[in-house]
Amino acid sequence: MKFTAAVVALSAFAAQMVSAATVGEQLCCLTNQARAAQGLNKLLYVPSMSNMALNQCKDMAAKGAISHTGNTKDTYSITDRLEKFVNEFTYKVAAENVASGYNSVEAVHDAWMKSKGHHANIMNTGITLCGGNVVNPGGYYTVDYAAAMNPSDIANNPNIRLPSCDPDYKAVAPVAHAAKTSAAKPAPVPAKTTAVAVPKPSPVAPAYPQKPAEKPAEKPAEKPAPVPTTGNGKCKRVPKGSIAAGKCKPCKKCTGSAPFARRR
Repeated sequence: MKFTAAVVALSAFAAQMVSAATVGEQLCCLTNQARAAQGLNKLLYVPSMSNMALNQCKDMAAKGAISHTGNTKDTYSITDRLEKFVNEFTYKVAAENVASGYNSVEAVHDAWMKSKGHHANIMNTGITLCGGNVVNPGGYYTVDYAAAMNPSDIANNPNIRLPSCDPDYKAVAPVAHAAKTSAAKPAPVPAKTTAVAVPKPSPVAPAYPQKPAEKPAEKPAEKPAPVPTTGNGKCKRVPKGSIAAGKCKPCKKCTGSAPFARRR
């Protein structure tokens, strides 16, 4: 009888834990169930990743459309958001699923599982961490995935754990943890998502006018050589009879070696 009562009490406690789980934890729990069915590792829940997911949900709600890009420069891409909101680890892999129009985490997870690109993110063997959120239930959902460059950053952080709705979750007393930062982060591996990559906007052109390039000096056009024509045997430039006296000057109707010879 005591054993039965203990089982009932344990079941009630488990139900209470599930109901107390945040939307982000519930999204991660459903991801872990799907991964466990395929023999993959469970993802650990990162509260700060749920905060970054919440920011993306709000940005989508402001746009009125699902998107993988944020509304500000420091939240433009998933990697920008990781650097802004998550300082417990340096990431090496990042991925994201978004959706809207679903009334429960189960419904949105089921839709992602039926989508090739979203399913690939959920089953990605390179990820180990998870966080998610929603704005206006039935509105905009975001779940983010990542992996740390240095696994010890995760192992030494008690705040990074299995989601409370996971059967293997074990509550631990919170311990103060100094966040680790990195002066120079390596280039991230491109995230595998179903959204088309959007390049960052190019820098604004300077306000001062640009000096136009100087044009090379134009050479004067050469006059074409006169085209010889057939004359009629008469020179119109001097009076008749002056040819014999050598006073005929060359004209376009004259030809030959002497300046007064004429074509007949």
